[in-house]
Amino acid sequence: MYQQQVDEQFRDEVVAINERVLALQDSLNAREIQLEDLKNFVRSVPDTTFDVEVYTGTEVSMNSRISFSGQSDVSPAQMLTRNHIMTSSRIERTEEFPSFFPVEGQLTQEFSSELGHFGIDIAARENSEFKVIADGSVMNTKWTINYGNIIYVQHEGGIVSVYKHAARLFKEPGDYVLKGDVIGLVGDRGLLSTGSHLHIEIWKDGMPQNPLIFLN
Repeated sequence: MYQQQVDEQFRDEVVAINERVLALQDSLNAREIQLEDLKNFVRSVPDTTFDVEVYTGTEVSMNSRISFSGQSDVSPAQMLTRNHIMTSSRIERTEEFPSFFPVEGQLTQEFSSELGHFGIDIAARENSEFKVIADGSVMNTKWTINYGNIIYVQHEGGIVSVYKHAARLFKEPGDYVLKGDVIGLVGDRGLLSTGSHLHIEIWKDGMPQNPLIFLN
């Protein structure tokens, strides 16, 4: 009799635990659905915007300005309707370019203007150091919900490099950096990040470029 009561009590506890597990699983599934819905919504709202000065000359000095601001009326999508994206597979070789990759890792996603992916993704170990690809000055640093920590560096020739999803940044606006300087740590920051990686974009005269043209 006693053993039967113990067995029944044990069975009731197992059933109760199983019900709690199922409830937790349902809750997790609901949270995943909500998170995916939030990501899909955020993807449709650009949070990186630009004030762009389009240069007509062939050379732009370091004193020339391309202003990046979160308050601009020009979004990347709008800007692409006003400018032609350079699709040439060649650039003029200089002391700065082609340059090295900013971090050691695996290329996981390439540039695609059709998909709205205006840079490349390099999977790397979290907290790996990443380096600036050329001499320049830090234009801006900020955090956004999509891309986490971002740093913008202006180089000669109207070129700007942008590094996203960083765990930490070591430079501030106005800092001058030399090619190869460590400017941050790789992270997994922002809703659009799917793992530890560095996203790098290269813009020239206000137009997004395929970074693979500029990097060895």
